[in-house]
Amino acid sequence: GASPEALARAALERARSPASLDVAWRDLVKALRAAGTKPTDGDVEQALRACQRDAACDVASAILQDSESLGRNGTAADWNAALRTFATAKRHHDADALASAARRRGSMPKPDGALYRQQLKHATGAGVWRRAVALLEEMEKRADDGITVSDKDWQLAVFAAERYAASESRGVSAYDAEAPGMITDRMRALGYGVTPKVWAAVVNANRCSARPDLALKHLAPLKIAVETARASPTGLQPWEPDYVREGYVAILDAAKRAGRNAGGGNNARKDSLAALAVAVCERAADEAEGVVEDGRYPTSKFLDRLYATAAAACARALRPDGANKVLEGAKKRAARGAAPWPNTDVYNAVLDAYAAVGRSSDALRTFDEFAADGVPVDEVTYNICLRVLAKDGAAAEGLGEAKSG
Repeated sequence: GASPEALARAALERARSPASLDVAWRDLVKALRAAGTKPTDGDVEQALRACQRDAACDVASAILQDSESLGRNGTAADWNAALRTFATAKRHHDADALASAARRRGSMPKPDGALYRQQLKHATGAGVWRRAVALLEEMEKRADDGITVSDKDWQLAVFAAERYAASESRGVSAYDAEAPGMITDRMRALGYGVTPKVWAAVVNANRCSARPDLALKHLAPLKIAVETARASPTGLQPWEPDYVREGYVAILDAAKRAGRNAGGGNNARKDSLAALAVAVCERAADEAEGVVEDGRYPTSKFLDRLYATAAAACARALRPDGANKVLEGAKKRAARGAAPWPNTDVYNAVLDAYAAVGRSSDALRTFDEFAADGVPVDEVTYNICLRVLAKDGAAAEGLGEAKSG
């Protein structure tokens, strides 16, 4: 009869599901261990090919580890196939952990270009920007081995830093917040260009890190990159957003996040955040005047979001006068026909700002402005008013008179 190894190999060839593949591989490992031999290149190649077909990540991991325990370290081709399996399943954290453990054991083969890029892809997906940079630096040193590095490879490190910033709900360190800018500095030092999409990722990372100062700093090179792209033969692609307008909103959202984190007694910081929000809002609104629409981000929609985010940033900093300044500026622009009238969200942000600091009379005045300016109220408006009423009986009486009038 056929040997246990032959039977296991036949079962491996017939396997058509992750479960049957796992059983066939385990039977082969058992047979090989009993015989004191190790899997052949064909065994591993066939098993990993089936893993890619079925996105069987756990089986792929077992194949690499079992092969190693039987005395056969995986080749670059093996690891590339296994990591492609993890990429199909979008299990980037697991893939990065698997490769990191192999590097620590010294069992990771010397990567070729394909394996480097698989590791980069997973480091990016996992948001492990330090690993991405370390891989890129290693690749740069291996030019004599035929390993090439492009601007697109370095872009992945920026995206990794962006993903890290977006995933850290408890906040990031100053070093991690500065990482996207440091990576683009490194790119330019190496002679690589930085596209608008990459600069936008930097600004978005700054937003997630609650660093409006960095977002504002990086808006300037983002603008230059956008103008350069527009002047190029290919221009910006139709699917690309209005990076600059998105950048302005990102700065304001960063200020909003920073205001939430400022703490109770940091008045100078809160003053600074509110002043920045008002100034950035005015600058962005100024730039929006007279701009020819290209369909990427309609001016009316942009200004609604700009005003609301700026007012909300002031509210989070507990500086309602800043929020009201944003609203008054928006009204003046609308009155002279330079912009549409601010919408309900903007009024709600101002109302919420006054409510947050207990200035009930100003909240009531703002509520009256809804009707006076012909702006509809919504559920958010009434919820804010209920908070005001719960804290201040005099405001409740005033609101009742306003409704009866």
